[in-house]
Amino acid sequence: MCQICLIVQKQSKMDERNFQKNELEPLITVGIPVYNGGSTLSSCIDSLKMQTYTNLEILIFDNCSEDNTREISERAQSADERIRYHLSDKNLGTVHSFSSLLGLANGKFFMWAAADDLRPPDYVEQAFLHLQANPEASLSAPVTEGYVEGIDEPIYRVKVPDFEQRKGYISRTYMYLTNLPATAIYGLFRTEEAKETLGWRRSIATDVAFLFEIALRGKIVSNNDQVLVMNRRKMWNTIDDDYRVFFGDEKLHRNWPPFIQLTIDRIRRALRAPKSLFLRTLTVLLIFACELRRLTFMTVVKILRRVLSEKIFEASVLKLYWAFIHQSNVEVLDRDVYEKRMVLQRYGVRKS
Repeated sequence: MCQICLIVQKQSKMDERNFQKNELEPLITVGIPVYNGGSTLSSCIDSLKMQTYTNLEILIFDNCSEDNTREISERAQSADERIRYHLSDKNLGTVHSFSSLLGLANGKFFMWAAADDLRPPDYVEQAFLHLQANPEASLSAPVTEGYVEGIDEPIYRVKVPDFEQRKGYISRTYMYLTNLPATAIYGLFRTEEAKETLGWRRSIATDVAFLFEIALRGKIVSNNDQVLVMNRRKMWNTIDDDYRVFFGDEKLHRNWPPFIQLTIDRIRRALRAPKSLFLRTLTVLLIFACELRRLTFMTVVKILRRVLSEKIFEASVLKLYWAFIHQSNVEVLDRDVYEKRMVLQRYGVRKS
């Protein structure tokens, strides 16, 4: 089913329920980080304005876009008093925009919304109800349906696994490091708890480290009724692409490879977690163990690429991925497209 049809069907169902705003509903802040998002921003804003949970503060943070993003944002701000537009005088990347939005949030709850993603009309409501039903949770994470540009059907569906089934600390923390999807960043947070973390630091994949810290400090719950429609480009980012996305026009010295930056970021967060010294030390050791496992796999992939033909290399990488890397919380709906976009490109096979 196409994305627009899904949204329309959801809206029809919500209209029947006629969920009304009342003064007892706490304010929820939704932050939209955007850079040159003019082609999709209007649809994103519309999907938020259609939410059945209406007590919203919608913040748009424009990282000095060069397209019509400003025009769209100012028009939306004029049309809806819940919307506030903030313009950066320089493109400093997603780290700057995501951090700024969290800092600007006035709501009791907070979520980020990518400018090219869509949310069914009950998305915010379902997230709020799930956090209310789980008072010990810090984050209600969505089930994410991943689309690739040019394809009408989702290619995969991913959700946060039930970490609480793992009773031992080592087992549970290992899952935080290996099974916590980055798409959880678009769930609903308790604002105060999110602001107590180190936030978004100036390093590649700091969003992954941020989620890891949230998991260490509280509980992340998956919500099957909270469905995020995520759109992906056809091509996987290169390292240069990642630096432009995370830091924009800011020129940074690349003293450390991204994986070292992520490892250091995770360690800093682990050392300040509200755990005993023993558990914090154990967490640091687990971080090193997981990174050693990843580096071993990447080394094997690089060796295979040098000694095998392209066809045999691709087949070998896919076998290794399905045997050792793929996680059970990722449901693959279109295996062929998934392998080309999400697996082979990840390991250096760039095909359009």
